[in-house]
Amino acid sequence: MKMIFRIPVTILGVQEKFLIVCRDGQETVQWLCEIACQRYAEKHKTKTVNYCFVARRITDGSLLSLDDHVEQVLADNEAIEIDTTKHMNDDDDSFNVATDEKRHVVRLDGYHLKSSDLVRLGTGDYQIELPDETWTAVRKAREVI
Repeated sequence: MKMIFRIPVTILGVQEKFLIVCRDGQETVQWLCEIACQRYAEKHKTKTVNYCFVARRITDGSLLSLDDHVEQVLADNEAIEIDTTKHMNDDDDSFNVATDEKRHVVRLDGYHLKSSDLVRLGTGDYQIELPDETWTAVRKAREVI
């Protein structure tokens, strides 16, 4: 039996929520964002629909990969917020990602890990790297214990 996902989507800076229904969970986070923006554009009779997004869970603020399927990263009725003013790219330091593609390394620093990074780790082609700041935090935690 296929599960239907109902995902409340908020667009940053807009006071209303859009309930997006996913028929089987195979829809991507990118699709969710596009549908919400299309509904906003139709409702407010604007022709501008932005297709560059950053999506976050509302509960914990964690970033969602736009390529992930809804059933893999969200629960039914789990709300997300999208920001259409920013998009992730190599020039934007505010959205660093954990994966260093050139070195095949995923850096665990406690701030930038996404579900797509975990998938890369699952392939066995990437190694885990802990930056100096993470080791410092581990040492401090050991001292407390």
